[in-house]
Amino acid sequence: MQRIAVFTATALHLARMAEDAKADASEQKLLLHEFDHRVKNTLAMTVYAARRTMPRHWLDELPPVELEA
Repeated sequence: MQRIAVFTATALHLARMAEDAKADASEQKLLLHEFDHRVKNTLAMTVYAARRTMPRHWLDELPPVELEA
């Protein structure tokens, strides 16, 4: 009977750990998505500012910049 109790307690503990890991992974995915979004916005603003401050003849020589959404 004691073995069943230990086994059950271990199984419950592992199930809780799995749930916690799944929640942590979901949070990490959300944070990574937000980080990616902010980096892309920062790069877009940097490109915009750089293109506005460059002399016109420099801009003619640059290839177009395409950022993924």
